[in-house]
Amino acid sequence: MLDQGIVEWLPRRDQYGRKLSVNLNLQDDFSLNQTLSLYLVDTVTRLDQQDPEYALRVLTLVESVLENLM
Repeated sequence: MLDQGIVEWLPRRDQYGRKLSVNLNLQDDFSLNQTLSLYLVDTVTRLDQQDPEYALRVLTLVESVLENLM
């Protein structure tokens, strides 16, 4: 998660003693509560962005890790 910029090392511990922080530049509703979210984060970075089917591949990966919420 550090390599992907999802979490960041703090220069010093905060008032709660934490050494890491979630990147403040992530969108407000960012969440890693799905079981395979970390797999998704890692795998998407390995896809060829020049591939004409890149968007479809990303969508397929996202759909495959989401759990049915109904």
